[in-house]
Amino acid sequence: MKRHLSLIGNAILLCVTGVTCAHAEDKKPGRYYGPEGYPAEALRLGQQGRVVMHLIISTEGAVTGCAVTTSSGSPSLDADACEKALTKVHFKPAKNDAGQPVQSSYDLSMRYVLPNDSPPPATATPAPAP
Repeated sequence: MKRHLSLIGNAILLCVTGVTCAHAEDKKPGRYYGPEGYPAEALRLGQQGRVVMHLIISTEGAVTGCAVTTSSGSPSLDADACEKALTKVHFKPAKNDAGQPVQSSYDLSMRYVLPNDSPPPATATPAPAP
């Protein structure tokens, strides 16, 4: 089985020769990661960064597995990235030479950038002097 990589936008696809790669059905999975859905803890702490996830795509196009392969450094951003991929992103399934849907994988990169109107990051309050 020969494999090859394809780059589409921010996604790196590992395809198998003879199999059509899976593609995000709405072509814009990043729309689920906008400022209105920014994780509250990451917003409070002023955290941002890039998360790379390895997704498993079912024969129906649903995301059935997610593993963070490159962490943003923020547990809440990493968890949010997989949670949204598992519940909101949908794909056109990959197909084999016979045109039958097959399970596949997809590497998706999402960048979290703090919204412009976000409050300054929380800082530790010094303890009162004795």
